Amino acid sequence: MLLVVTLMALHHFFGSDGPSSEEPEPVAVIVPDLAGVQLDLADAQLRELGHRNYVDDGEPRAHDLSPRERYPSPDPEWTVVTTRPAAGQSWEVGKPIYLFALQTTEYVWFTAHPSMPTMPSTVAVADLTAQGQILYEVEELVDFAHAPGHEPEIASTPLMVDRPIAGLADDPSLEPPGEQAARANLARASQYSDAPLIGSVPPTGTPLRAGQLLTVTVGDEPPSEYSSGHTSEGGYGYGYGGGDDDDDFNVPGWACPTRFC
Repeated sequence: MLLVVTLMALHHFFGSDGPSSEEPEPVAVIVPDLAGVQLDLADAQLRELGHRNYVDDGEPRAHDLSPRERYPSPDPEWTVVTTRPAAGQSWEVGKPIYLFALQTTEYVWFTAHPSMPTMPSTVAVADLTAQGQILYEVEELVDFAHAPGHEPEIASTPLMVDRPIAGLADDPSLEPPGEQAARANLARASQYSDAPLIGSVPPTGTPLRAGQLLTVTVGDEPPSEYSSGHTSEGGYGYGYGGGDDDDDFNVPGWACPTRFC
């Protein structure tokens, strides 16, 4: 009798196929609106909502919303902007869901700047992305280029990235053609250029899309203090070329800002 009772108790708690605390079967769910939710919290919410495991039931996949193709980490440093399937649509069993995120500081910046702000003329170009300045929170999304008509003799164009996610027809991380065309023919400039600030692409007041790349445009490069032509002593080299004996060593001007090298 004791043996029978024991077997019945085991069957009650474990059943014939194992423990009763098995993971529930995944179900199709309606995607909630996760805009503004920390990436780690959104990931956990979706897994619990749909009872997904990490292998074959379809799972949340994090992607950079910007065209930079960075790798979002599931932590508070990243915030969800949109999803595919989008909020209100069905997330089917076995299908992945894509979470498109920006760094949390970037998300806050775009929320505060629905349109392109004016670049302050009193701030040096190199300082626009410095702490406390207008583009500090979106530094990784900022490029620098010469404005049309101010291109240097030797120039390169901005780097364009266009790698759509396989199998995703509506990929919001792809740069829209209009935005890409506005940057395509600009000549790249150094962030640390001494060239004067001219404006931005998109122009001031243009509505912004979250994750959009921003370009600061500058004018002509100022004449260099140093030269690399024919020296007064003959031959070719770097330096001031002022005729001093020390200049015979042809030390590059950028390496020795005095005549005593």
